[in-house]
Amino acid sequence: MDHLRTRALTLAEREKRFQAQPSELHQIIVLSLERTGQHLISNVDSRFDADELIEDLGAFKHCAAHPLLVPCIMFAANLRMSEKRRQSIKERLHRLEHSISELARVDALSDANDFTRTREDADSQRLETLYEVLHSCRKDQASREGRYGFWRECNGALDEGFKYVDLLMLQATTVPLRVAHDELLQWKNVAYHKFESLMARDKDHVNRVNTVSDLLSSLVQQRDMRLQASIARASQRDSEEMKFIAVLGSIFLPASLIATILNVPEFQFASGPVLFGAYLAITAPLIGAVMILCFFRGHVHRLLTRRRGTLTKPSAMNRIAVEKPGRRDRA
Repeated sequence: MDHLRTRALTLAEREKRFQAQPSELHQIIVLSLERTGQHLISNVDSRFDADELIEDLGAFKHCAAHPLLVPCIMFAANLRMSEKRRQSIKERLHRLEHSISELARVDALSDANDFTRTREDADSQRLETLYEVLHSCRKDQASREGRYGFWRECNGALDEGFKYVDLLMLQATTVPLRVAHDELLQWKNVAYHKFESLMARDKDHVNRVNTVSDLLSSLVQQRDMRLQASIARASQRDSEEMKFIAVLGSIFLPASLIATILNVPEFQFASGPVLFGAYLAITAPLIGAVMILCFFRGHVHRLLTRRRGTLTKPSAMNRIAVEKPGRRDRA
């Protein structure tokens, strides 16, 4: 960019110097082209397609005497490379949207209870891959936005260069050079309009990236909710199993208690049937009572609460009846 401005200023200074010598215009243009060619050789990025550059040079052979031919070609080539990057972002974004919709469809059609360890690991890997693709799209989009200033400065430098070339052609102009100048200016304007179109499409891509990011975050939240629900169901199953184990312990607890009271470490059914019968006669009702309390604890609690409520209502009515005469006496 600085090179273009320096060259344009140099051309303006030389234009003032050879106002009385128009014949030197051709030598100045040739010198400018030599320096431009050196600048092109030293600054061509390896990512540029050399065949496209050569094709552009061949298409503008009639503009070879114009000092801004190579800068215009490089400006258009840079925009073409930017368009290829935008196409790459578009393809990745399309794959990302398709993958998210496919993953959401699978989650919607799958059973809520079908949440195995293998599926969890596979889905976690897919989500990690999707986040990597989303991060690459955001990074490339931010890089493109950072180049907007460079493209505007480059276009401004080319406009200044064209103005100085107009001043030069006021001193010594030819029809072929005027035609080449007008054609290059039109080509540069078309390239800049393409740049403006790229900026407008980049805004649409930013909105799509934000939408995909929201969808991916929503999908992750839904999966977290499914995971929490699965953990809650597992905890409920564990609590039910622990409850069953506690009931079994409660069944054997009266038998242990009576055996300890009777000081009977072991039973000999042949020699002590009376003691064993007494043991069974005592423990069997206790075991039955414990099982009733365990299985019908909620029902028993509701009955006791209802009975307590019926007992408190008459006392409350009697208290109200006692308080009413006193109120009448005070009245």
